[in-house]
Amino acid sequence: MIQPKKVLIIDDSKVVRYILTDILSQDKSIEVVGTASDPYEAIDKIETLNPDVITLDVEMPRMNGIDFLKRLLRHKPLPVIMISSYTKQNSDLTIEALTTGAVDFITKPSEDPNTGLKTLSKEIVTKVKNATHYKVKVPPFYSSLSEHNSRFPENHFVVIGASTGGIQAIQHILQNVPPTLSGLVIAQHIPGKYIPALTKRLDNVATVRVKEARHNDRIRRGLALIAPPESQLRIKKDAWGYFVSVEEPDSADLYAPSINILFSSAAVSAGNRTIGVLLTGMGQDGAQGLLTLKKYGAHTIAQDRESSVIFGMPRAAIALNAAGQTLSLEKIPRAIVSKLLSVNSEESNGEDFDY
Repeated sequence: MIQPKKVLIIDDSKVVRYILTDILSQDKSIEVVGTASDPYEAIDKIETLNPDVITLDVEMPRMNGIDFLKRLLRHKPLPVIMISSYTKQNSDLTIEALTTGAVDFITKPSEDPNTGLKTLSKEIVTKVKNATHYKVKVPPFYSSLSEHNSRFPENHFVVIGASTGGIQAIQHILQNVPPTLSGLVIAQHIPGKYIPALTKRLDNVATVRVKEARHNDRIRRGLALIAPPESQLRIKKDAWGYFVSVEEPDSADLYAPSINILFSSAAVSAGNRTIGVLLTGMGQDGAQGLLTLKKYGAHTIAQDRESSVIFGMPRAAIALNAAGQTLSLEKIPRAIVSKLLSVNSEESNGEDFDY
């Protein structure tokens, strides 16, 4: 008989602890082994109860959820799902938690928690069950200091797609590439209201500048463009180079932004002047797009199983033979840098890279 997965709930609200316990206990594959009202109480319970997953409130007395998360992951890396009400401050804290190592989050409804949380019962159970399969790893820091003054090609760029676990992975890449790197365009699956906080967070820690993409923004060295919420981002070309087009999604689109749409548009517009990177995430978005990139001559990379929080999207791409390389997150920044520097070497040998 398969043993149920053990969950510890940490929340300063007695009502929320009771409701979450009630919701999760409805699923036989989950066992709520305990609750705690603050991190100090939780520390002892984690040691004695050995939970598989933790739900963690962002705002708590004595020690906030972010500080506790950082300490926890250093000593006992467990899958953590953050739970908070939506405010601008809390959205910033939620993004910080995801870049620190939390695997997912749930936004408390603004209405009465007894009613609001119960409307999210399916989401809560699903995210907790999924989290039991997640791998929690803090990626090592790597810096391309030797290439910081290199002149990367302006007429090449990198497209990156990610979903669950991707925020930490994207941050790792943006922290570990030179500030003069060729332009990057990123599609991350996340509720749209968190995009401003995500952009701000990444811009604060990245070596390159990070901004939310606007219609007709140019792709250029030292800049990473984040796909805006509830929109499709396509890459186009004109006489001056490459730029992004922000467009309304079709009613049939499963994701907005869609990684497949971003990757496919890059393939058609730029072909072998593109590097495509598909990171951790649930589902299959990006797999077909990565294959299209490869068919058009782009260099393609999929994150490997061991370093992915969840291997769904990269696995789908690898199954299609869409990945030219399958690499750990640690190695992806170096691979991007090396490929772009090799382009400069080819250009210096007289190959035609004119528009």
